[in-house]
Amino acid sequence: MLNIVKHKETKRTIVSGSMVLVEVSHVKDLEGLDWPATSGVVLSTSVREHALEILERIRRHDDFLACLIPIFMDGAFPLDKECLLHADGQWDSQQREPVLEKVAHIRKRIARLPSTRVNTPEEIVQYKLLSFLYTRNTPLAPITSRGSLTGYQYPLIDLLFKQKQPGDLLRLLERNLQQGFLNSQCLDHIHLCKDCNGSYLNFRELCPRCFSIDISVNDMIHHFVCAHVAPAKDFKTEDGLECPKCDKTLRHIGIDYDKPSSVFHCNSCLHEFQNPEMRGYCFDCNTENQLSELLHKTIGEYSITQKGEDWLMRTREPAITKPVYDPAAGMSEAIFRLLVAQEHLRCENNDVHSVLGSICFYDEKLDHFNDDLKKALQLEIGKVIKSYLQPADLVCSTSYNHYYFLLPDTPAKMPDRLETIQLNLAKLLSDNLEKEQLDIVINSLDLCEEPKLDEAFGRLQSLPWNT
Repeated sequence: MLNIVKHKETKRTIVSGSMVLVEVSHVKDLEGLDWPATSGVVLSTSVREHALEILERIRRHDDFLACLIPIFMDGAFPLDKECLLHADGQWDSQQREPVLEKVAHIRKRIARLPSTRVNTPEEIVQYKLLSFLYTRNTPLAPITSRGSLTGYQYPLIDLLFKQKQPGDLLRLLERNLQQGFLNSQCLDHIHLCKDCNGSYLNFRELCPRCFSIDISVNDMIHHFVCAHVAPAKDFKTEDGLECPKCDKTLRHIGIDYDKPSSVFHCNSCLHEFQNPEMRGYCFDCNTENQLSELLHKTIGEYSITQKGEDWLMRTREPAITKPVYDPAAGMSEAIFRLLVAQEHLRCENNDVHSVLGSICFYDEKLDHFNDDLKKALQLEIGKVIKSYLQPADLVCSTSYNHYYFLLPDTPAKMPDRLETIQLNLAKLLSDNLEKEQLDIVINSLDLCEEPKLDEAFGRLQSLPWNT
């Protein structure tokens, strides 16, 4: 039998056998709570702010046992879907058995988790995410929400990030997906502001000459009889439509004439054009985004994989490590420097020549890109550079606009392939940035002539725009 009793701490508890559910109506009720002895929490409050504060306090708790505890909303106190999203269900005093069975199932899976060894904030958040998916044994599905900058909310992990950090949340999911810890089913594609990651965008058509939004559109009319084509305003008369070229009256569309296209007119600079400039205006931070600058993100339903469960059960390896090889940046700088040191010794001992160098550039427009766009740019430029190098050549990138390279057994300090990279990369970036010329700075040196590698790297790191 279930009994509601009063503990000496004045907390109301619901007891069933070995299970104890504590009723909480305010965040102060969590003070001094015996988490190991608590099987679950029932939120008994109709105040939305109190419910969200309790949910955040529990889910962000440093004790993993506390943050994973089952939480249920008391059905006697109706709250919105955002509060229900972060809970495990509703408590119904008339139908308790389904809730108690769910509590027992979650507690059983929590008990299987070993003591965690994660330390960094990134690992802690990742551990909470994977633990939540494992203990609930159900996919992580989003719901639409106007209160979220991205337009979507995920249970639990939304509470682990501040409201203005939706980009960090999506990157967490993407990183776990790439590591193989999660599976994903695509539900939607969204576009976000480059500055604030907001999805509340107004897509506006602008004049390509003066960028004014004060533009109007006119249909083009094609008169079949005389083949005259002009804006509809040139055909309009008091009585209808009349061709300005042959003076014939146009009565029936599809018989006398058709409308093959439209032409835009700028009311500010009087420019006429067919293809307007399209930009996305962010209502959250007032940033105007070019379409190419918008962040493209995938919204999916996520479930934990066997690999994710294996890591969760070990929790010995760091979940987030910098790989030896990153597709966007080539090999890591530490590994690159180690290989350069080995090549330096080989050059000295065998009297051979190898080239160590750097490729760098700078543009103020690119420097204002957000991290996601810079990462994508780093990937594209890395591919361009590698396409002109030989299989034995090595590349390492420290940022989107700075790359190291090592060319083994290369006598010339500036071989033809470097000149080709300099020419083609400058043309590619200049065309995309609509600039006359973007300077690509390539520095190179002969490893055989360098007594100290640290000084050599120091010279390669000296960027002209920082001096």
